[in-house]
Amino acid sequence: MAIPDWTVDLLRRQITEVAEQLKKPETMQQMRDRATEFLHDLPQAATRVWDQAREGIEPSHRRSRPAPIGMEVLNATGNYCGGAVARGPIASAAVEAARDAWGSFRSDRESVPAWWKKVASRVAKSVGGERLLIANGTESALVALASFAKDQQATVFVPRCCAMRLSSGLAIPDVLASAGAKVVEVGSSEAVAVTNWQRVQPAKGDIVIVAGDAQAFELPDADRGCLIVSVVQDVTLRPLQHGGAPVPPSVGEHLAGPTDLVITSGARLMGGPDCGLLFGDQRTLDAIESTPLWHAVEASLELRAMLLVALEEPLLLTQLLSTSLENLRHRAQNLATRLAAASETDGGKIRLCTVSDHPARLIAGAPYEVASQQLRLQHTERSASEWADELANQTPAVLVTVDEDVLLVDLRWIDVNQDESLVTALAGSPILENPDVP
Repeated sequence: MAIPDWTVDLLRRQITEVAEQLKKPETMQQMRDRATEFLHDLPQAATRVWDQAREGIEPSHRRSRPAPIGMEVLNATGNYCGGAVARGPIASAAVEAARDAWGSFRSDRESVPAWWKKVASRVAKSVGGERLLIANGTESALVALASFAKDQQATVFVPRCCAMRLSSGLAIPDVLASAGAKVVEVGSSEAVAVTNWQRVQPAKGDIVIVAGDAQAFELPDADRGCLIVSVVQDVTLRPLQHGGAPVPPSVGEHLAGPTDLVITSGARLMGGPDCGLLFGDQRTLDAIESTPLWHAVEASLELRAMLLVALEEPLLLTQLLSTSLENLRHRAQNLATRLAAASETDGGKIRLCTVSDHPARLIAGAPYEVASQQLRLQHTERSASEWADELANQTPAVLVTVDEDVLLVDLRWIDVNQDESLVTALAGSPILENPDVP
């Protein structure tokens, strides 16, 4: 039977429309971008499948899909975390773990699957600890510690120089006291000395809490048998390797010193969701878990699933740190060339576009610097502050910094796959990779 004329006309119109779309430069650019991303993802996916087979990892909990950088916010501030950046991105495999938990039936006697207990034990032992507990926040972890101290009739000593405020706005001693612990503050707001400890006379089984590295403070003599707890805001699970440059300490480095228990957040440099982590010895954490209060502050199954997968996934921070300075320099020059097509002389809105090489930082205000490259931009109509506010309020948001009347766009924490979105955001419209091509 012959094909009806109306069918032939329909097919002809559809083919013509596809051909017209393919002639558009932005369509071809999108196809090239998708092909590049696909080729980039292939070796990562293959490596992950091999690792799963070699380690016997349950495929339902470890997907082979790569973990892309999120597109909701482009972090061009030069700070990996701190300042305008609350935390880094979470691996997509960790998000999928929570989705699996949310999508499952629950019994009214919810318990942690044996699989997750094994993962938690493996993570703890990999950093020199014996056990890991996960609370629903850093404050909750401190509340659980206070409950343990109350049950043990132990006094909690906090140097005044360590009475830092947590994300809730409460200081460490206030959180402990609100949970019923007996809290004694020691020393001055500048430092704590041996004479301060001699005056308060901590006993065996008492708890000493410091903020940061315990080795940086005068502590009671080891023979007093106090439990030393370090509350650390910025710490990595394992040591970072970055060409000999100063890096934040790891959990294992804390536990290798006088610290018996590390309390930190799962977010920021750890790469997981915002929850409270307690690393330490089996006996102490077993006792904390056995307190009646623990089940009220323990993280949900979804948070625990996300956190444990995130801790076993390759850290996205490590991926971004591995980008060479030469690579950043090439990308900066390429972006500057493309943004020149949106210059004032060509009817665009960019008056100035140059490249600089100031270091980026792992943590805002901390001395952990990383070599980087920046674009220095000026708008034809808006001030740098006005332009920065505009970029922060669009979708995807672009977080930048301002140097006098110059907009600084740092590339260290921008993934290469985000360059296209960055150019579009800055120029106000897509720009071809080679603007000279008609």
